Amino acid sequence: MKPAFRIILALSFSLAACGHSKPDLFLDQTTTALECGSSNAPDCTASGDADAGPSRPELDACYASADLIVVASRAESYGMVITEALARGLPVVAAAVGGVAEALGEVAPGTRPGMLVAPEAPGALAAALGGWLADADLRTGLRRAAAARRESLPRWSTTAAVVAATLAAASE
Repeated sequence: MKPAFRIILALSFSLAACGHSKPDLFLDQTTTALECGSSNAPDCTASGDADAGPSRPELDACYASADLIVVASRAESYGMVITEALARGLPVVAAAVGGVAEALGEVAPGTRPGMLVAPEAPGALAAALGGWLADADLRTGLRRAAAARRESLPRWSTTAAVVAATLAAASE
């Protein structure tokens, strides 16, 4: 087991991997790191087709059952899963890569609806997850911030209008 994850194994939680980027591979790597299946390990499950991804009902069920979204990507051009989580009022722990910080945003100066960690830093990720699992005040604060961020996200109609105007201006 990776030593960085020992901090969270003493805490009670379950893990669900949902998505299309080979969720079984992700789950295999994660379950190895967390020693899923051992007596003190979390419950680990995966859903979604490795090529097509989960169906809309499967994805909705994943979000509905989630307390926290974890995005430990090495690269993200924007972070659509982050805005999808925030649109549902879910806090996020994510690697600070690409456009993730912009997608996560702030609800007030210095107040984010989640936590950013250094990319490819298992210790930082484990510490953030350990904080989430162990600190009820942190969970409450992040949930409140995520609910507030949900209200400040632009609607798809607004985003589509901005993109259309930008494309129109570029073609002139």
